[in-house]
Amino acid sequence: MSDPFDLLRHHVRRQAADAEPGTSTDELVAHITLEHHRNEGAAGARVRRPRRWGLVAMVVTAAAGVGAGAVVTATLDRPHLTQAGVACHSSVGDRSFVIVSLGNDPIAACAAVWQAGDLPLVDQKSPPSDPPLVACTGDRGVFDVYPGTGPEVCAQVGLVEADVEAMLGDPVLELSRRISDEINAQCLSFEAAVERARELLDELQFSDWKVNAIDDGGVCALVGMDDTGTRALNVRTVPDLD
Repeated sequence: MSDPFDLLRHHVRRQAADAEPGTSTDELVAHITLEHHRNEGAAGARVRRPRRWGLVAMVVTAAAGVGAGAVVTATLDRPHLTQAGVACHSSVGDRSFVIVSLGNDPIAACAAVWQAGDLPLVDQKSPPSDPPLVACTGDRGVFDVYPGTGPEVCAQVGLVEADVEAMLGDPVLELSRRISDEINAQCLSFEAAVERARELLDELQFSDWKVNAIDDGGVCALVGMDDTGTRALNVRTVPDLD
């Protein structure tokens, strides 16, 4: 994904999937704008790694009010697990990264990104490369893959080296992967997404989970996941940016 407007659409859709039930479209836009200014203000200050409550960042290379070539990272620091996949980072110190599907091997998925020349630069092609990679994780069990080897790489960003095999056996992560592949990547209608979300909960035997549905009139529906407290899948439509 290198087209700036595709990245922007992807970012807005991810933010919408994470939004609390009852969030209006105006509130969603305000949140995205606020997060941009927060990150813009922090760019020249100290780098602080937020507590990892799932995959909580997206890359955007074009947005209203953002200069050409700028990279904005929107961060959500709350206990929601977003269904976006694996974050393939260009380096420990660089805030830019590429999102890929979770699949069965996060390191192999990110290795393919490097081999395709989509890293280390997220906005233009680079020569193919094959650096050693390490999968890191935090409190909520998602994957951040960095170039390097060993747990010391993960420790630099406040994470630990991931036990990939054990994590991929986690039923909540399996639910997250299925949502990503079967709903969020498909641009389903609101009704179809609600139906598929309920089917997944039944199929994977999440009997104590519920589905919250919010139709904002958008074309595509996304599912966000709250595995704390209410244990819910939040289905909502997102703005049509085409």
